[in-house]
Amino acid sequence: MGTEVAQKSCFVIAPIGAVGSDVRRRSDLILEHVIAPGVGRFGYVPVRADKIAEPGLITNQVIQRVVQDPLVVADLTGANPNVFYELALRHALRKPVVLIADAGQVIPFDIAGARAVLVHGLDIGQLQDAADELARSIEILEQGYRVVDSPVSVALGLRSATDCAALGIQSGDEHDPFAPPRVWAYPVREDAYAHAARVIRETPPSRAGRQQLLLAALHGHTTKRIPSPSGSAFGSFDEAVLERAHSPHWVVHELLNIASESRLDRVIARIEGCKDADGYEVRAFCMPGALPQLSPLVVGTCHLFLGLEDPRFNRVAAMVHIESSAAVDLAVAYFATLWEDRRTLVLRSRVEAQHGAIDEIRRRLRQSGGSSK
Repeated sequence: MGTEVAQKSCFVIAPIGAVGSDVRRRSDLILEHVIAPGVGRFGYVPVRADKIAEPGLITNQVIQRVVQDPLVVADLTGANPNVFYELALRHALRKPVVLIADAGQVIPFDIAGARAVLVHGLDIGQLQDAADELARSIEILEQGYRVVDSPVSVALGLRSATDCAALGIQSGDEHDPFAPPRVWAYPVREDAYAHAARVIRETPPSRAGRQQLLLAALHGHTTKRIPSPSGSAFGSFDEAVLERAHSPHWVVHELLNIASESRLDRVIARIEGCKDADGYEVRAFCMPGALPQLSPLVVGTCHLFLGLEDPRFNRVAAMVHIESSAAVDLAVAYFATLWEDRRTLVLRSRVEAQHGAIDEIRRRLRQSGGSSK
């Protein structure tokens, strides 16, 4: 019985504070009304450091939990140093972790690109919304994304055996799943990514973002590449564009992960619903090392900016700017193309991901006389 609980334990990295303090009261609320119901839907039992029942040195127990538990939830609220220390350990191991934070919390630059479940208040309804969002994040992990890249693993070139096998890469050391792959493995990795990501990035330069340019050309629009050596998401745009991009009147929608056909439909509906907005941003989350996803940045209704991600370095390698009066329609087309590529890679690589979506795709292929091999 004890073994079963340990296998489904979810360690909670969080600021705890003294008994009776505001920090402790908030942490207890988040644990009880957000984390416990969110992880409980998948059979996990949340354990915070002060709730560890076993006798022993608390520091050792915390590190063991961070390293060994199959799931970790990290609350970034308050920018607690201990939280970030433990999170760094988890990131280095590339094991599943879900981040949560108060909506007003400033996320440090090094992990600002990671998606976090936002808690918009401590009312019961707001806590329930956060619990639902946490559950959605865990559902994605449960569908197969068990190997997770992070700023730490990307910077050090860490790869797991599962990740290498899924992408056709031989690990540098069969006895060390976290050893960097051999140098020759990178082109293999790039080929795997190019199949799924030809609409969103340019690696190596000889590909020159050909899919972006082709799609734009089919619609009769002019395009230009904007190098971004600094890694800035906006690149070297002119001042007028930058001013609009930083306008306080933007309507920014939640980060979306296209994990199913129904999710794709909602993404497209969300984009099309913004057609009359003065300015808006629609992005899909891109987890470095996982299946890359589209990140279009739409300014007004006449500019479409595409960030070309380089998964090896977790940064924007370049930007493509398409000037068009049909920017929204182009964004929808990019999302649709991405979905086709993404599900193809899932099927071909046989990764343990999105079983429900894969079964549905196979069913439709059988009905149409196609093949999923």
